[in-house]
Amino acid sequence: MNSDDASGKFERQKEMIRLRRNRIFQAARQAVDESGLNGLQMRDVARRCGYTQGALYAYYKNKEAMLEELSEDYLKKLAHSIKSVKISKELPEQEISVKVMAWLGFFIKEAHAFDVICGGQSRLSPSSYKKLRVSWSSCQDTLMKMGVSKVKAEAEIKALCTYALGLLLMINQDSNKESTLNLKGYVDQLVLRIQPDLFESLDSKKDTLAQEDLFA
Repeated sequence: MNSDDASGKFERQKEMIRLRRNRIFQAARQAVDESGLNGLQMRDVARRCGYTQGALYAYYKNKEAMLEELSEDYLKKLAHSIKSVKISKELPEQEISVKVMAWLGFFIKEAHAFDVICGGQSRLSPSSYKKLRVSWSSCQDTLMKMGVSKVKAEAEIKALCTYALGLLLMINQDSNKESTLNLKGYVDQLVLRIQPDLFESLDSKKDTLAQEDLFA
């Protein structure tokens, strides 16, 4: 076998492994979407993708490894949903508010994402908090564009992240729609503290903003 043949065979094997791993991943994602973390069982995932349970371990060391990949996938989608929000050209000061509500909206629509990222733990671990804190980097960048120093922006985002996580836990427990308004109010106060001259403009134009119903 010459080097070209060997290289081609190697690439085909890599692609086959990638496709099989993705098939398993999609089966795991489907199980979580349907039944939450309780649905993430290796036997059930194997059944969904048409492989034996033993075959799964060639691609995932254990269920925790599968859960970790699911967590990373949710975090990538979360970051994308925040960065891709549309900002009104007439109200650039609304950028931070729109991004924060996009963060909350993601977890409301992806009902099991928070549990997956937290690894099914009843309490938020330091590692899970760190992952979620990174998802706020785009919001921190927005504050810095508004003229806030890096140190102050980090402190404001840390406080905002903690507050939002608390509201998210409340929403997960009782679907309290009022919690989304509480978060919006918190962000409005943040804008007022940072750039009080903008708040008058924000208040006078706020009726023109279409408020998305996150629970629709």
